[in-house]
Amino acid sequence: MRLLPSLLGCLSYTAYCIAAAEYSAPNTVNELRDALANLQVELVGNLPVPPVSQLHIKKTNPLALCPTACKAVAYIKKNIVSLSGTPTYDQQQNQYWSLQQLETLPACRVTPKTAVDVAVALLVTEFLQCPFAVKSGGHAAFAGASNIQAGLTIDLVNLKQLEVSTDKTLTKVGSGNRWQDVYNYLERRELSVVGGRVGDIGVGGLTLGGEEDAAPKFGMSKED
Repeated sequence: MRLLPSLLGCLSYTAYCIAAAEYSAPNTVNELRDALANLQVELVGNLPVPPVSQLHIKKTNPLALCPTACKAVAYIKKNIVSLSGTPTYDQQQNQYWSLQQLETLPACRVTPKTAVDVAVALLVTEFLQCPFAVKSGGHAAFAGASNIQAGLTIDLVNLKQLEVSTDKTLTKVGSGNRWQDVYNYLERRELSVVGGRVGDIGVGGLTLGGEEDAAPKFGMSKED
């Protein structure tokens, strides 16, 4: 079994690491069920996924099982999957900065509310080999940066945790935040952080690498 690096670098790409444990990419339906059980996810009935013997269709069409992945995530975790044509899907599709990203249409959009929700989406996409993209603020200019045609898009908009430690030396930041959210939260506590120049930029993408005015003096946010 191939190991996933700590939920793809905790997927939040921020100081708020939404999960610390390493998860394995399941190769069989039983392994997928076991992995979900380890997350304390209770299942009723059979998972709506094909047996491994049917996964050969991925060789000719890498997106063939993405609708199945959407269905499986929706079955496992309620109210976090939206399909094309639904109000939630359309509203989220309009939250991109560039037209190229906005016109990229995934098979479904997943809006996790917890670390377990993220883990479920990753386990299912890994098992079905469905390509996925992750969106924090959605400000990248090129298609496919944080949206994916006919794949599964994980939108972190609901991961907006903000928490300062008691000694005020550490702040946990969910990647669904925009930098202005973080600045406002910290300013009320007479604190600050190395972050994006533009307040509307998402925390997740900027932390991967972006322009930061305070970086020459204090280092880059991805190093903190």
